[in-house]
Amino acid sequence: MVEVYHPKRWDLIRDLFAFNPEGATDTIMDIGREMGIKLKQRNVSEMVKTCSKAMTREGFEACLVMHKTLISNEFEVKTDPKFEELLRRLDEKVDRIWYGDLFAKHMG
Repeated sequence: MVEVYHPKRWDLIRDLFAFNPEGATDTIMDIGREMGIKLKQRNVSEMVKTCSKAMTREGFEACLVMHKTLISNEFEVKTDPKFEELLRRLDEKVDRIWYGDLFAKHMG
């Protein structure tokens, strides 16, 4: 059974979606390429715009799940390990972007 991944930094991901939608789309597309998953850029961009409006963790996660089969034909409707891995990598990358930038500003 595949375990559902719940992004630890969902609020930072959502904020990235809201304040830098092009960067968020590019980041997701890069992760897809790293994983060998073909993503549909237009649909990823639409997911970013739509999910940036979520006010709660549950709403944000539901929005991502609702879009998963739209952003790639490789994701299954049921819990999909590739999609869960994409979320895990996005969570890690946003954490590095956010805290790496903050750390660099305070130390630089």
